[in-house]
Amino acid sequence: MSENCRESEITRKKILHAAKNEFALHGYEGARMSAIADAAGVNQALLHYHFAGKENIYREIAGRLIESVSRIYSEKIKKTVEEWNITPDLKLCAVLYILINSELYIRDEDYHRIVAHEFVEGKGIIYELVRQHILPQIMSLEEILKEGKADGFFEMSNTVMFTLNIFSFIKNISHGKELFRETEYIDELYKNRFDSL
Repeated sequence: MSENCRESEITRKKILHAAKNEFALHGYEGARMSAIADAAGVNQALLHYHFAGKENIYREIAGRLIESVSRIYSEKIKKTVEEWNITPDLKLCAVLYILINSELYIRDEDYHRIVAHEFVEGKGIIYELVRQHILPQIMSLEEILKEGKADGFFEMSNTVMFTLNIFSFIKNISHGKELFRETEYIDELYKNRFDSL
């Protein structure tokens, strides 16, 4: 790799790091290109040269965050569950273990702040990425529940709602610590969070 290519890649990384912090603090609407340029130590022309605008920077950051978590989860599911010839109840246990550990160990607070801002702002960019990367995870979990229901392992009226409840529960508990701070539940939920989940 030439010196210019290396410098260009280093500059891109600085910009993405600065932008991720800016979007986490202020959301898409509140983020300023000038603040990103200052934090990255570059001028705004260089931002436009590398990304051609704020939306492209945002898309790249969101895409990288979601894709990395999704890829790790998907690879583990394929390796752990699909290669085994086990009953749906054991598949569900394995998938839940992987989901929980993914949430607990692959944690990125900036990512969660960016997602929260997007929900409030209603921007919709992350929704596209979630449909592309997270929805297949939800569908794979639902397939296990359907299989288990058909084989008599599980009893539930609506596999979609149950699947969404599982995902929501894991995400809310793993990222909702601030909600429970200074309440009677904090120790019960978070003192031994890994064991509890």
